Amino acid sequence: MPRNRDWPAPLTESMMSWRLLPAFLLCVTACSSSTTTPMAATSHHPSPSPSANAVPATQMCFARPPSDWSDAMSTLIASLDGINFGMGAVDDKDGLVFGGVFGASRTYIAAVNLASGKLTEIAPVQLQGFGWMSFADGWLAWPQFGLGGSSIQLWNSQTHERRQIVTSGPSDAAIGDGEVAWTEGAGGDNQTSALRVYQFATGKISSLDSGKLEAPVFAGHYLVWTKAPATAPDATFDAALVFADAATLQPMAAPPELSAVRGVANLAGSPDRLVWTSQAGSSAWLVDDLPVGIVRTYQSHGHDLQFPQLADPYLAWAGTAGDSMIDLRSGVGFDLPYLGRIEAGGDTVVVDSGVHLKGQDRTDIAVLHPSQLSPLGPCVT
Repeated sequence: MPRNRDWPAPLTESMMSWRLLPAFLLCVTACSSSTTTPMAATSHHPSPSPSANAVPATQMCFARPPSDWSDAMSTLIASLDGINFGMGAVDDKDGLVFGGVFGASRTYIAAVNLASGKLTEIAPVQLQGFGWMSFADGWLAWPQFGLGGSSIQLWNSQTHERRQIVTSGPSDAAIGDGEVAWTEGAGGDNQTSALRVYQFATGKISSLDSGKLEAPVFAGHYLVWTKAPATAPDATFDAALVFADAATLQPMAAPPELSAVRGVANLAGSPDRLVWTSQAGSSAWLVDDLPVGIVRTYQSHGHDLQFPQLADPYLAWAGTAGDSMIDLRSGVGFDLPYLGRIEAGGDTVVVDSGVHLKGQDRTDIAVLHPSQLSPLGPCVT
């Protein structure tokens, strides 16, 4: 599943500080020691409506990871000298991590083979980098530049075929079920968006919705997005979840446990789960275990909860002070040090260490397969 960030990556702004030095891999922090201040939430956002299938909240606990996790994060599969590589998406099936290579003279999209460490150039990209990236079904998608441009670029990892979807403005896309779905600007008010779907097999583009929409995700057999009332001050105020069948694109009723949810932000999906926060700046992840229809709450203090990635049964996300990951079965996880960054999908978790940000022009990458590692927990800080 994609993890769409609303800025180009890797960037020269302070957010680019998500990097990790291997020597620091064991220096994780306990939740009680965090001093990160969550983003301020605007007061007009409503609280989420309670779900009939909700269970008591789990307090997330951040501790030192088990030794096999630490060992795996310390074992580099690639040390890319002279390379500033920023990750964007993972191909769990073929063992690849995609991202951008940012140099003084040129910038390009590339793939790193997680078995050999070999880096392969895919396509040039403008110096602004990419604001989001998505991979599924053998296809990689990224924006023309920055946060969108006027097209979505597509590349097939097996045939190396290139395609392009022309859009009307900044877009934010996800790939799944043989389709790429995205929102793009519609109208001149900078608040109205249109949701469109491109089918790889036929090349057909369908328009599914318009209004105050946020970017779609694929979760279970659904295509999911959010829609705020036309009178809302922004696209997240009182935003409800909207569902379509990912295969037929026909509208579907929300699962019962999600029908009353409002004020959704930070949406992400996987084959078994849907995750969101009740608003920007929230201190809790809400996770729907779709096969059983149970919503679980994972509460945190001192963490920025944004840009989630599901790698069932693990949840990773990006914070201003570094990336974090928890085991959804226990609520126990760990924080990477200040420069640490994670890209996750399926049973593959890639840790990217941008040594160049420490004054060395090199990128170090480690790969973990959580199914081969110990579960995270119990909470021992």
